[in-house]
Amino acid sequence: MFLRRRRHPDRTMGSPGESTRGVAVCFDEAVPDAICRRATDVLWRAAPDRVMVRTVDNDGAELFGVAAVVWMALDEPKSISELEHEITPLRDEPVDVRGAVDALAAEHLVETTTAPTPAGEHNR
Repeated sequence: MFLRRRRHPDRTMGSPGESTRGVAVCFDEAVPDAICRRATDVLWRAAPDRVMVRTVDNDGAELFGVAAVVWMALDEPKSISELEHEITPLRDEPVDVRGAVDALAAEHLVETTTAPTPAGEHNR
């Protein structure tokens, strides 16, 4: 489990899979150069064992384990490979960085984009 939803008693969530915001782009093996960053409309606070997050138009959530570490590592935009390179040495057991990023993206806490093509190179 990467995150736990925190519901405000006066608000109800939509049906599972329904989103009140834009479409989340989750990482795919076919897009290894995708860059992820924290969504700009997320308020957050780090605690010793979790990260608490809340968006303006959504209920809050608590991030645990790898998801919390990924959130903290995204102090600036990074690719999945950069995140794996940074996070893997910190853990004794194998980590699912991609799964954590997918979970964060599904909750609209992380945004993903394709890395820009360097000048002079063209996609074929």
